[in-house]
Amino acid sequence: MIKKWLKDRNIKKQMEAGVYPSFIAEYWNLKTDIPPLDKKINELRFVVLDTETSGLDLKTDSIISIAAVDVFNNSIRIHSSFEMMVARQSTGNQQSISIHEIMKSDLKNAHSVKEVCHDFLDYLKADIIVAHHVGFDVGMINKMLNTIAPQFNLYNRVVDTAQLVKKIETPALASPYYSSHLSYDLDSILDRYEIDAFDRHTAWGDAYTTAILFMKCVKKLELQGYRTLKDLLV
Repeated sequence: MIKKWLKDRNIKKQMEAGVYPSFIAEYWNLKTDIPPLDKKINELRFVVLDTETSGLDLKTDSIISIAAVDVFNNSIRIHSSFEMMVARQSTGNQQSISIHEIMKSDLKNAHSVKEVCHDFLDYLKADIIVAHHVGFDVGMINKMLNTIAPQFNLYNRVVDTAQLVKKIETPALASPYYSSHLSYDLDSILDRYEIDAFDRHTAWGDAYTTAILFMKCVKKLELQGYRTLKDLLV
């Protein structure tokens, strides 16, 4: 608690000193809107996101594309989706490019890191982040934020669809020695849940596909009696 308090105090000092862009302060001030854990799932706005990156190393790689759709009351609101390309010197090595298929020439009209951070935080607000293996995406977003606001990270609650699937598929009373031979990568889960991947390995396509998976998970969990935000957090 003390460590968190000291970090928050340092962030406030940075904002007051004008070290951070003004939109960082605007996002920070929305912390009071973080949804309580007992709020009903159908009353919450979920921001389902995906990032395409130059690679999988949090230390050396970067976001080149980020997209999100929001889910509210069991509905994907495509009209309010988000997608931006990030101006970079490189889109990754040949292995990475073979997956996301984003070439340097595709970044001709890409936006600066500062512009992307501004628009993304304005879209995100204090709502809940959802992603498949969410730790990677949040880590990459925080790294991008740190280039314009050192030591500043997202504060939103997060939900991992991979963990939701494990929660659904793991017996409630399983012993500590229970282990599953099932795979929890996105493609394997899409096959098991009979979900068609939309525009796979694009940020918007994966965000949309993950949103469909998320809604299917929520329906399955509701049948098991789960109703609140706390029930989605693992």
